[in-house]
Amino acid sequence: MFRVLAVIVLLAAAAGSASAQGFMVKPMLLEVTGRAGQTVEVPLQIRNTGGSNAGEIDVRIAGLSQYPSGAWRLVEPDAEMQDAAATTASAADWLSLSSSSVEIAPLTPAEVTVSVEIPREARGAYFAALVAEMPQPTGEGF
Repeated sequence: MFRVLAVIVLLAAAAGSASAQGFMVKPMLLEVTGRAGQTVEVPLQIRNTGGSNAGEIDVRIAGLSQYPSGAWRLVEPDAEMQDAAATTASAADWLSLSSSSVEIAPLTPAEVTVSVEIPREARGAYFAALVAEMPQPTGEGF
């Protein structure tokens, strides 16, 4: 029986400055250990830290790569990899989310379930990113 470690790094982004972020995510790093062929579900809590308004948070899956310095590099699904050797073993295709967007009342948490379906042939450590961000404002003046 082989064990697989999927490390999911969570990246939180906001449309404005850091002080305008208005939400926090727990945990910031998910380490999922399971058997090949197993499905593991992990809760992800998103809390609205704003005191007055409800907020919408979008959540999505992305791949991860590393720069030669070792720093993480986010790889969007439609991006072409320029340095294939720097690509980490990706778990992005194994992940699914219970929701891609949540509406959160002020000072209230919401939960998104991350499902990890580990393929039977998987061996070793794999990586992916979950990105939580406030949608860009639309309309006149933006």
